Amino acid sequence: ALFMALKRHFAMAPWTEWPDEQIRLRCPGACEAWKERLREDYDLFRYIQFLFFRQWAELKAHAEKKGVGIIGDLPIYVPLDSADAWAEPRWFQRGRPALG
Repeated sequence: ALFMALKRHFAMAPWTEWPDEQIRLRCPGACEAWKERLREDYDLFRYIQFLFFRQWAELKAHAEKKGVGIIGDLPIYVPLDSADAWAEPRWFQRGRPALG
């Protein structure tokens, strides 16, 4: 939710180009400060995520009742400009999973 609020605030620029180094590098205190600064968008994206997960749980339960299994996929490459790469950069090398 914070990632998307920040993306919107910074005109959808990749996180590697955000002008505020503190939030770009997730320095201590920066996330909380930006959550407050972008409270309206942050809450909007949290609500959207809540709706998605509620709908997903309902869909999965319905499918299971019908004997249908739902499987997902594991991305081989994660885009550099993603919430995952921003939140956990130590696991990625230029958008690819780090090996070892």
